[in-house]
Amino acid sequence: MIGYNEKYFTDDGKIWFPIMGEYEFSRTERGEWEKGIAKMKALGINAVQTYVIWLHHEEIKGHFNFRGNNNLRAFIRLVKEADMKMCLRVGPWVHAELRGGGFPDWVYESDYEPRKNDARYFADVERYFKEIYTQCKGYFASEGGPIFSIQVENEYRRYTAGSSEESNKHINTLIKMLREIGFDVPVYIGTAWGNSVTGEALPTWGEYAAQPWEQHPEELPANSAYLIGTNPNEVPVGEYKERPVALGENELVRANVPYLTIEQGSGNQPTRLRRPIVTGEDNGAMVFCRLAQGLVGIGYYVFHGGINPVGALSTTQEYRDEEYMNTRYGYFCDLAERNYDFQGAVSMYNRITENGRELKIWDTFANEFKEILCKADVTLGVGNATDPEDLTSPRYSVRKYGSSGFLFYNNYLRRKKMPAKEIKNFTFDADGEKITFPDTVIEYGEYMAYPFNIPFGSSVLKFATATPLCRLNEDTLILFNKEGRAEYEATGGKVIVITKEDAKNAFKVKISGKEYLIITEAEIYPDGERLRFEYVKTPALKIYPQPDIIEGFECVGSCGEFALYEAEDERASVGVLYSEAERTEEYADYKVRVAYGEDMPEEAYLGIDFDADIAEIYIDGEKVNDMFYTGVPFEVSMRYHGFPKEFTVRLYPLEKSREIYLERTPRYDGDVASSLSGISVEIAKSFILEVKNEI
Repeated sequence: MIGYNEKYFTDDGKIWFPIMGEYEFSRTERGEWEKGIAKMKALGINAVQTYVIWLHHEEIKGHFNFRGNNNLRAFIRLVKEADMKMCLRVGPWVHAELRGGGFPDWVYESDYEPRKNDARYFADVERYFKEIYTQCKGYFASEGGPIFSIQVENEYRRYTAGSSEESNKHINTLIKMLREIGFDVPVYIGTAWGNSVTGEALPTWGEYAAQPWEQHPEELPANSAYLIGTNPNEVPVGEYKERPVALGENELVRANVPYLTIEQGSGNQPTRLRRPIVTGEDNGAMVFCRLAQGLVGIGYYVFHGGINPVGALSTTQEYRDEEYMNTRYGYFCDLAERNYDFQGAVSMYNRITENGRELKIWDTFANEFKEILCKADVTLGVGNATDPEDLTSPRYSVRKYGSSGFLFYNNYLRRKKMPAKEIKNFTFDADGEKITFPDTVIEYGEYMAYPFNIPFGSSVLKFATATPLCRLNEDTLILFNKEGRAEYEATGGKVIVITKEDAKNAFKVKISGKEYLIITEAEIYPDGERLRFEYVKTPALKIYPQPDIIEGFECVGSCGEFALYEAEDERASVGVLYSEAERTEEYADYKVRVAYGEDMPEEAYLGIDFDADIAEIYIDGEKVNDMFYTGVPFEVSMRYHGFPKEFTVRLYPLEKSREIYLERTPRYDGDVASSLSGISVEIAKSFILEVKNEI
């Protein structure tokens, strides 16, 4: 059973580092869930978190829909079968860039004001919660199921119910209601940022690399998420340039509870006004900084992207409409109608992204060294930067338990270039032992956790100028840094240093009781009790230790300690032609024809390179997806959409004079951008990966 003390979480009394990823089942196809969960697990996720969205389940009052893509019970069952835990975020208000914050319209049209301490509102919420309970019964942790946590409400400000006292009462009323219905979980949580209250629930925090909710087209100031401090409220979520929340006004502080994030940005949503491109390093450096200041649990939002369903009465995404905004609905993150990819770790089409590969590094690190991290105390660096615009002061900390720990150092800041930093004569005391790191230079863009006195098997790594990634079979320790070379000292065992790029592509797997590190540009993820290898480039990998046989692969050499393997590349062919079909003052339509070879591919991704305000995809007259221009090609899965042989790309023009925040400039034809400039094709193939050691 999951529990927690003032420092960390436990699972049956043992230290547990929750690494949760948001996967919103009702924004994805039911047939994709199993693979999506498996890919999240491959990236180090050990618990799935998901919003249960009222708008999706009771759009029309009294008519509940938990069927098809809304089948919460089926989703929970798949999480359990994957041997993962689960956090349900039941709201009832969730935001999540949804129309009305996820409330059905009829809630706003009722004779009460929602989110207040009104018996009429609570009666509707209770009826909804009882329907959710029916879906969850038998799957709570106390019943041997995966659901260990419930998030109540979301971003519930201390003034929402009228006063801090009334707002805390509101949260506690919802918790009491859930318990009385039967939601038997050991951990209730609430969101603590932005002047919020959480009642008796455990407070959690969040942060994002960009702030697309800002209502201006200007470049943002330096983000405080890349500082290493002690106050999680330093990082604003959902706050605006026009009305920032002063740090001193936050009621909740981090004290005597485990430090947990529930919205650690693993991406960001583009909006009509702001179009950020969020990289793996943007997100990786943020979670690194939180690890540096004592994080003992991660909840990513959104880890697995989705596609918004179209409701029976309306679209369900959040959009900007002046009349709509002047009602009690009042929210205006202006999103594309269908696309909720969020630039997440796993795309809306179930593809592991560059963001996912970067975050996998820190998920692996956190889980592998949780015994030290969770018990460690944090000492902030002397002279640390406290102003996010300070590019010259250091950003570091020491996280130490007993004589073991890590020196965390960050020299990364999104969209800012910091000078290189020197670590010279860095010496400190570790329980009476003098630790001195070799002099080193940390270049711009680097962030690393230098270890000291890290046990692995019967050996100890005394120090290293590289970050530990994982242990293998107890006697081997894998380290990484940019160059793949490091100074280190160990009392025994085997130490292998790989590059940061290889660390991104590294998957630690266990086969027949033996651990391997496989480095590949392909994706490796669980398929039942076996492993699936899915590639779009070439079927090649590096592996340590070397096995006797990898079925279908040939050993072609070695690279350092790693054996190199390649397999024959046999994939179906796909051809694409496109042409302009119609152009009006309002839009331009392009007809796309896709020719599949004799053998239908398992997957074909089309990368649509366009220059316009927004691209929409129509299949048989239905809009199935859309995307605001960011400068990144619009990737569309043919398999997901049933391998269409023909579809339409509709482009809406973007005027050069329009004030909009862009990080990449489109190609304008005169004063307007409205063209499709190319479509690339990537074909994916997968097979079961069989690794054997002959006896």
